[in-house]
Amino acid sequence: MTRVQNDKAKDIKVILEECRKRGLTLEDLLESVNESIEIEETSEESGAEIEKRVTDIMKEVGVPAHIKGYQYVRCSIIYVLENPETIGSVTKVLYPSVAKEFGTTASRVERAMRHAIDVAWSRGDADVFQKYFGSTIDPNRGRPTNSEFIAMLVDYVRLN
Repeated sequence: MTRVQNDKAKDIKVILEECRKRGLTLEDLLESVNESIEIEETSEESGAEIEKRVTDIMKEVGVPAHIKGYQYVRCSIIYVLENPETIGSVTKVLYPSVAKEFGTTASRVERAMRHAIDVAWSRGDADVFQKYFGSTIDPNRGRPTNSEFIAMLVDYVRLN
């Protein structure tokens, strides 16, 4: 038996001993393991569902899918959903993280996202913007910043 196998065998013995102490049967343990596997599968599916919802929102808001900024904005929204603290560190954490994923620079990510949001804002439907951005839209101010755009869509996904 290898060292790794020996360690795993010890771990299993510890778990089984703990189950005996608590009055649990092997069937109880197996049921618990199966439930945790089902939970993991469900969270993987919800990750795919979130990706689909973000993609649908991006299309509805009017960000053209053929420009680089579309992928960067989409990735940023998903990243912030998974790491909410990063919305406060857009230039220091978010842009570099997205840039690393796509093999580019943080400044190119920022610029491409700004362009994508500009295009969506100039072509978009005011009713759709009202749906996602609510009273934060001010026609006199122009388009939202990258971080405002991402934060509002992240909030929308979280709340709905």
